[in-house]
Amino acid sequence: MSHAARPHVSVGCPACRATVSATVPSGTGIKQSDTDDTITKDDPFQLAGIEADCQECGHTVELYYYTEQDPIF
Repeated sequence: MSHAARPHVSVGCPACRATVSATVPSGTGIKQSDTDDTITKDDPFQLAGIEADCQECGHTVELYYYTEQDPIF
């Protein structure tokens, strides 16, 4: 069985500056709308997030990313 690659993201902990790593779903990222920059209810991209704990100080870091929704017919 094949699994899609899940990119690792590394960010700095705001409490102690250590590196916090997490895995997020792969995807296309943010794309600009063909019409304008306004996000509508029909926008296929949805903001999602996960939490990761800093291994140095225990601070919880929230990571946000965009996922592509399946179109509703």
